[in-house]
Amino acid sequence: MTRLEAIEYIVSRTDFDYPETPFRRRDPYTVTAFEISQMTDDELRDYTKALQIVNNFEATVPRERRADE
Repeated sequence: MTRLEAIEYIVSRTDFDYPETPFRRRDPYTVTAFEISQMTDDELRDYTKALQIVNNFEATVPRERRADE
């Protein structure tokens, strides 16, 4: 499983109380500081959720068990 597959899996099983933004399923490591500074509240929520998913994925799945990214 890759980071993006982990994001997709968790997001598809999570209820959100606001519309999806472009940052919900995007790899958070590709987001720039400028993009973060321009985010709406919902975009920031989606970005931080994706970052949390990736951080948890990398903390719990050993590198040798992850698919090539």
